[in-house]
Amino acid sequence: MSTAAEAQAELDALRAQNTKEEQEARAALAAMQADLHDVQEAAKALEEEKRELCLYLDHGRTGAPPADQHTTLLDQDLRVLVDCDDSRCC
Repeated sequence: MSTAAEAQAELDALRAQNTKEEQEARAALAAMQADLHDVQEAAKALEEEKRELCLYLDHGRTGAPPADQHTTLLDQDLRVLVDCDDSRCC
């Protein structure tokens, strides 16, 4: 009879270990999903910034006013590099 009790105790221990591992895996999955969401949001922001920069740089080539008057810090920095004085360029 003791072997049945030992087997039951081992089964209970394995179930507890399985439950603990499952909870850890679910927590890791939730953290990865949160990280993925953050990366997707950052990618969207970068795509928008890229779109704005392309519009601005096209404005520099065509002379047309920019489609969006919003000027970002990065846009201001690029302006210094792109719109240089001829006496200082090449």
